[in-house]
Amino acid sequence: MSGFVYFIGPEAVIYRNPDSDAVRVKIGYTRYNPQTRLGALQCGSPVPLELIAYIDGTQELERAFHGAFAELRSHGEWFYVEHKLRDFLGYLYPERGDSPRYVHRDRLTVALYDTVFARCSSHPSMTDEEYCRTTDPRWLIEYYPEVCEA
Repeated sequence: MSGFVYFIGPEAVIYRNPDSDAVRVKIGYTRYNPQTRLGALQCGSPVPLELIAYIDGTQELERAFHGAFAELRSHGEWFYVEHKLRDFLGYLYPERGDSPRYVHRDRLTVALYDTVFARCSSHPSMTDEEYCRTTDPRWLIEYYPEVCEA
């Protein structure tokens, strides 16, 4: 069933200290308004959360993102915001002061190409091999074949 895949995390998650335990993001699915889902999650969270971005998607696509970022799973649908996931969310993150971002497919394709499917590390502290191990892009190829063609 069609709906939205969303990315929800602590406020300004991209700008937080990467050593902080609070640096996790939920990759989830909802058939309804993702802003409503944010409200439900906020009730149980000890820190302020924000809707970072959302895309058109299905539960299968949500599971594909979970598979792609499995190395960074904290628990359930929550993932540590490190390495390729941090870079990916940086592409999707709204500019300061902007409202949460609905990400169109063309922008998402660029984000995936430049981060998840990237072979080179943007982090001087890790090798390209270590960086590539932080995701498994094969989970997403079926949903975004144009990334492989680029």
